[in-house]
Amino acid sequence: MIQENEFKVVETSIITPSLGGMEVPMLTVTNFGQTQPEQDKKKVIVITGRVHPSESNASWIVHGLIKFLISKDRAAVELRNRIVFKIVPMINADGVTVGNTRCSFIGRDVNRMFGNPN
Repeated sequence: MIQENEFKVVETSIITPSLGGMEVPMLTVTNFGQTQPEQDKKKVIVITGRVHPSESNASWIVHGLIKFLISKDRAAVELRNRIVFKIVPMINADGVTVGNTRCSFIGRDVNRMFGNPN
């Protein structure tokens, strides 16, 4: 757990198991030390990486983003004070693990499956 001035700035959670049974993690980055009314005013930004397994550059982008957002840089501190970041670094974990280029564990492009979520 990373903390700043006694306030937690990142939480990890598992949002779902994948079809292949892998855990899909999510990081929540914000200033958790604020009051509930302050938290309620914040915008939420969702960031995902590795929708397409072969896009390994996305892992580097998400890594750099997380590294910056949890840093003591003044801009990062201000962003955490105003925004809740929900980051899913590898949303298609099955596809990455089995070495697919574009598809998930069941051979479907998960970037085309958002029309009718269940």
